[in-house]
Amino acid sequence: FLSEKEYDHYPDSVNQVLMKIASENSNIFLVTTGDLVHKGDSVHFDSPSQRALGKRFAQKFAELVSKMR
Repeated sequence: FLSEKEYDHYPDSVNQVLMKIASENSNIFLVTTGDLVHKGDSVHFDSPSQRALGKRFAQKFAELVSKMR
């Protein structure tokens, strides 16, 4: 998700599309990023935020794998 702090009108529209797509496909999962920190360019996450994002992806993947068992 795009941060609501940046690009005032883009996050809502992009996030709505992402949520719609995910609601229509049970193989698509979303993680939040609004609380993560960018490197000053409003695009790339800093190192701690990249690690946090990786943990969120891993958690979603673990949820998927556990449902398949």
